[in-house]
Amino acid sequence: MDDVTLTLTRPAGAQAPTLRRIVGVLARAVRMDGQAVVRLRVVADDRTDLFISTPLGCIVSQRIAARPVGASGPGAERGRSGVLGGDTTDGAVVMADRVLAAVDRALVTATDPSATATATGTPPTADAAAVGTPDAPGAPAGGSDPTTGTAPTADVLTLGPRVDILWTGSPPPVSGFTVVETVPGAAVRELYAGMAAESREHSGPAGVARSLLDQEVLTLDSPATGPVAVEGRVIAAMGALGLATEPAAEALRVHDRVRVSVTGSWIRIDGLFGTAFAPRPGGLARIPQPR
Repeated sequence: MDDVTLTLTRPAGAQAPTLRRIVGVLARAVRMDGQAVVRLRVVADDRTDLFISTPLGCIVSQRIAARPVGASGPGAERGRSGVLGGDTTDGAVVMADRVLAAVDRALVTATDPSATATATGTPPTADAAAVGTPDAPGAPAGGSDPTTGTAPTADVLTLGPRVDILWTGSPPPVSGFTVVETVPGAAVRELYAGMAAESREHSGPAGVARSLLDQEVLTLDSPATGPVAVEGRVIAAMGALGLATEPAAEALRVHDRVRVSVTGSWIRIDGLFGTAFAPRPGGLARIPQPR
């Protein structure tokens, strides 16, 4: 079976902060669940969403400037398998640890001069040297890809074989969400910190007691949606995976907000550094379960 491949639509060095953030989220997700999976979805000609499973009863997403090889573009006709055009990799499901290794390898190859020289046998460029070396976790830098035996490149990500059977439901829709309310990012951080403090002795995934994961810890209301309850599992995912981390840059603090929106089947929580999705009670949404 051929490996799924993503081609970056912006150079890895130019989107290094985004890649570094994706590596961090993936690394935390894999630590939670070594069998976590990632589903790809093209959202524009040059961007792809990575939906990442968690053991918390919700999924999270990150957006990368990349395109799966063979993708026919957003909105193309889907076959019975739910995959665009039959042989395209838009909609493919792959193992999260392979995505983590591929993104980290591309990041290091693009930003670490010594890794670039080792991998390609050529001197690093001045641009690569100027970016700096990332400190994100992941696969070892440099050398050939141990799974393919080929030298890594910064602009092509090899994600391993498809495992579509592990994610049979549909991903959240691209549109159709109704905004319930927007709350300060600090409110989510405080909720997560409080949950973690109560869970020192009886922790579950993400360091939060399983009983707290099922509790409704945040209730919002709007005339368009009525009351919407957010369970602890979603707050745990936002906190543990860093999706609502307090921004270090002063310019980002004005955007330190968390937006909650819904469809009939999904609750969506947008943070500054990513999005979490959870099935709504009584809805049709289905997500992967821990194995």
